[in-house]
Amino acid sequence: AGLALMRGPRVHVSHMDYVAGTSYTWAGAALPLGGLGTWVVGAQVGGFNFGDQPVYTLEEPDGTGAEYSASTFVGGLSLAMNVTDRFSFGGTVKMVQETFQNVSGRTMAVDVGTNYHTEIAGRPFRAAFSILNLGGEISLRGSDLIRRLPNPDPSQPEREDQVELSTQSFPLPIMFKVGVGWEALSTPQNRLTLAGEFWQPQQNNTSTAFGAEYVFSPTGLAGFSLALRGGYTYEPDRSFTLNGVNFEDEASDGLSFGGGIAYRPSEEGFSIGIDYAYRDLGLLGSSGLFSISIGW
Repeated sequence: AGLALMRGPRVHVSHMDYVAGTSYTWAGAALPLGGLGTWVVGAQVGGFNFGDQPVYTLEEPDGTGAEYSASTFVGGLSLAMNVTDRFSFGGTVKMVQETFQNVSGRTMAVDVGTNYHTEIAGRPFRAAFSILNLGGEISLRGSDLIRRLPNPDPSQPEREDQVELSTQSFPLPIMFKVGVGWEALSTPQNRLTLAGEFWQPQQNNTSTAFGAEYVFSPTGLAGFSLALRGGYTYEPDRSFTLNGVNFEDEASDGLSFGGGIAYRPSEEGFSIGIDYAYRDLGLLGSSGLFSISIGW
């Protein structure tokens, strides 16, 4: 729904280094079909890469020397519109594919959302609502599920039958999200934005995140702006007790901070922004997110 507020074309690319050598890369582009308040179309592709992992078996618990790979891919098309000066809506139709070595499955899904923007105490306030992953189920198929069985007929001992194992399909995790943001400070050189987000994954507890962004535009550097960001995410499903040890005591888990630099010489035309974010994941280590955004 936020695409509807764009004044010009924009391309965004981000890469996240996650835990255990995994990573996620995403790219999107959007194009307004006319001026502000008309339709906006967008496209996106993204992939989660697990990397090459060693193969362990009961017979060789230290590894067979072989490796396997796994990945998740998503590609989608979006459409959004600013209905009034305060309300916009949008939706995305996407294809999601799971691949595990020589086994894969895919399904179609839909994301829908709305964005309401107004003012509180004379400064911009926004609230957004979205429902994600409304769609079908993924059923895995592939050559790794094919087995050869000896024929039970003793008169044909050399014959083998080929069968394919059938896997149980599984749905995508439906998620409901609510986000709010308020510009607590807004001047030509300074802007402070406070934000909060709440999301409810299917069959999981509600998670919460809060953050703040301070943007400073130096007077002597026309068009440039610097941003500092910080936040905290609380996910109750990451808290548990094992062998008498309470891992909820990992106090730094969920802390994040980052910053960025942007160049936008005018309200219309070329702009570029580069950002980086870091998050502490407690026992799992940390993750880093780098992104670049270009508009014209």
